[in-house]
Amino acid sequence: MSIPEGWTFEQAARVVIMAAAGVAEFQGFRQQELAVKMREVDLDESNARDALTKLQYAAYDGLPKYRVESKDGVFRISNLEDSNAGP
Repeated sequence: MSIPEGWTFEQAARVVIMAAAGVAEFQGFRQQELAVKMREVDLDESNARDALTKLQYAAYDGLPKYRVESKDGVFRISNLEDSNAGP
């Protein structure tokens, strides 16, 4: 799967999750963080969780560090820099 230059983080994450037949849950992100533009990146990871984690390194400035958890088809992407994101 390839993510084209200029997509937002949210667009890229949702496409990865859709390919895994899952749903997205973003926790602790501001709208401008979800709108951070991406560099072009090829995602050849064997699972969606690893692909979502890799997106972090293809983003331009402004995307906070985050954690990806998945359970029962729900992919929770939690902003680690948000004080309200929880453990």
